[in-house]
Amino acid sequence: MIAERAVFGIQSPMIFPITTITELTAVLLGGAGLHKKDAETAADIFRRATLRNVGHHDIYFLPQRLDWLTAKGVNPHPHIELESSHGATEVWNGDKGLGEVCCAHITSRAMDLARSNGIGFATIRNSNHFLAASPYCEIGVENGFLILVFSNTDPCMSFPGGDKNVIGNNPMGFGLPRTGGGKLMLDVCMAYSSLGNLRTYAREGKQIPGHWAKDSEGNWTTDPQAALDGSIQPMAAHKGFGLALLTETLTGILSGGHTGNRVAKGGGINSHNQSVIAFDLGAFGGPDTISGRVEDLTSRLKADDGRIRIPGEHSHHEEQRLARDGVDLHEKLIHRLREWQETLGVRKII
Repeated sequence: MIAERAVFGIQSPMIFPITTITELTAVLLGGAGLHKKDAETAADIFRRATLRNVGHHDIYFLPQRLDWLTAKGVNPHPHIELESSHGATEVWNGDKGLGEVCCAHITSRAMDLARSNGIGFATIRNSNHFLAASPYCEIGVENGFLILVFSNTDPCMSFPGGDKNVIGNNPMGFGLPRTGGGKLMLDVCMAYSSLGNLRTYAREGKQIPGHWAKDSEGNWTTDPQAALDGSIQPMAAHKGFGLALLTETLTGILSGGHTGNRVAKGGGINSHNQSVIAFDLGAFGGPDTISGRVEDLTSRLKADDGRIRIPGEHSHHEEQRLARDGVDLHEKLIHRLREWQETLGVRKII
């Protein structure tokens, strides 16, 4: 985030303990109408995402969530209802609730189902943007599970070689424990770049590879803002497009929610769907055995080529550093969060 601070011309440190940021998040979400338990649940998701320090899909999305809750129709106190269950599967209705609350709910339910069956699947419709996949995967790792999490999104990606947004970039993730407290953790969307990453490129004045996107005129572009205004390509052409369809299947189709161009444009408000698959690691030798197997694999990969960075290593390093040293926030974000403290009439934390 240091490079981003420079873009905003910030000279003095604007560093806050992660506990302060988490408390602020819970207080603001509570002020926007969430019940205390839901506000704390969502704040924990924001905490985990922020500690990854990837520059997007973290605390910087909080003002947007507050706007959604107070002005855009996201339900601050949803009645999350079980619609059907069969064996190790459940289908839930999120009642237009905050995505972080809805996806945390089905993560918990999938783990409960897996405790009884070895594997559990829970899906939810009428949800919202869930922030990122990794926080839910991390929760699974800490509780002895392999978690796979999927979400569909509003159309922001074309078909291979196309220039019209026809489907979401449909993120997914998974997580497994590594020896020593680390995690094998993947959190990706099916496009060459997430929208948040493109915004970071645009903010920092960086170009993108020429095969990532087309502009609004249908021409290939290296300008990230032109890409945001145009269409993003699915990663690996038909393979990424096919995986996006798989996510639509696992989320919208199985839950009975919106899919494709029926997911609301402009953020998919109240029309996202998420699904979580949980594997109880106790059925496969236990977390210690699994982490040993993961460590054996990753160490052999690194032995073959020391340049390899295993997914999750950067996040684990940053989590430890930021938990120790604090999180450096943009002055612009701090100003907006202080404005929200005033608007919502909550106690001042920063």
